[in-house]
Amino acid sequence: MGDAGPGGTPPVDILFVVDNSGSMAEEQAALQEVIAGQCAPGGDCAGRCDTPQEVEALRAFMAHEDVRGLPPERWESVAGTQGAEFAATWSGCHFLERLLAAGVDFQIGVITTDDGEQDNVGGPFCVPPDSGRTGGVFQRGCLQGRWNVDEPRLVRSSDGDVAFLSRKLREIISNVGTCGSGFEEGLDSIRAFLDPAVTPADASCDAERSAFLRHASAASPEPRLVVVILSDENDCTHYDREDGINETRMAETSRCYSDADELRPVSEFVGFLQGLKPSPSLLNIAAIVAGTRDNDGSFVSGDCRCNGSAPGAYPILQCTPAHGASISVVECGEPVANAYCGQLPFHEDPAGGPTAQDCCTGDRADRYVGLALGPGNGPAFLDSICGHTYEKVLAELANHLTR
Repeated sequence: MGDAGPGGTPPVDILFVVDNSGSMAEEQAALQEVIAGQCAPGGDCAGRCDTPQEVEALRAFMAHEDVRGLPPERWESVAGTQGAEFAATWSGCHFLERLLAAGVDFQIGVITTDDGEQDNVGGPFCVPPDSGRTGGVFQRGCLQGRWNVDEPRLVRSSDGDVAFLSRKLREIISNVGTCGSGFEEGLDSIRAFLDPAVTPADASCDAERSAFLRHASAASPEPRLVVVILSDENDCTHYDREDGINETRMAETSRCYSDADELRPVSEFVGFLQGLKPSPSLLNIAAIVAGTRDNDGSFVSGDCRCNGSAPGAYPILQCTPAHGASISVVECGEPVANAYCGQLPFHEDPAGGPTAQDCCTGDRADRYVGLALGPGNGPAFLDSICGHTYEKVLAELANHLTR
């Protein structure tokens, strides 16, 4: 384990929990760009900062004693024109670039909300991932990786330069795909990965999940644990009861919203995560889920739909809850391309005009929000999956991790 970064930042273990159900294609693509910038097909990622050399120059600037630990908005007052120039560079950097520029010792793992054995590539309601794979990959307790690349699935800051790390992380998320279970059990998936008492879907997953969660040593402080959830539905981690939610019947996804007594309490998972660290303040949860931000920037949970009226428009909360059926043509209509939202469901009412309330594309996710706001946790980072980009929330998270 490495030392703290040049600004005294502690190491951090970051777990991305990505919904891999059938409605998540556009959202996964948006996450790839915000984390790791644009990439040429099959090639390296240039990032958003002008060059890798600029990232190194930014890192050297941030290590200087005059600005070490200061937020970028104060750099100009301390370092004049040079501080203003580096603050502008910083504002253009994507998530990985910011962590690298600050010298953060990080490792990133990606899991999904499917806690089954394998995803269902080749199934009747599945869109294969862009990686080109034709078979399922292990899910429960297992990190996701690049398809057909023999390498560790963890993404570590020491593995290479920003171009390599960006490409690797983007290709991992691309390989996640949308062939996972329609019963999203993100809370159970988090525990299955972090709890050594849970048997993973395959024994090959054991070594990397054991290596993921690091602890303090004589040479390094206790790392932060950060969990980032991206999902357009609520968590459905439920009890295994004979008369409970039956995952073999897709029609029962609505019970994830109507039968609250069938769901395991969120407090169980808050307590589990807090127990992994000597202080719960070392735990941060970011949730990109259904809702919007109000005028003062605070997150408001609620069923939502992407607002296709203008770039950067706030998500719409006045929509018909889909409860897992947002891609159902019968219930929500045919998908229609929108310049700002990708594909939006659209159908007409009997009179021939648009419905008064179109289907929501994100279902209210109070269980994930509750996990993020667990009492004693470090700061929570919340934003809407119905927004046009997740830039703001991940920038806020990166800023927190680089101090």
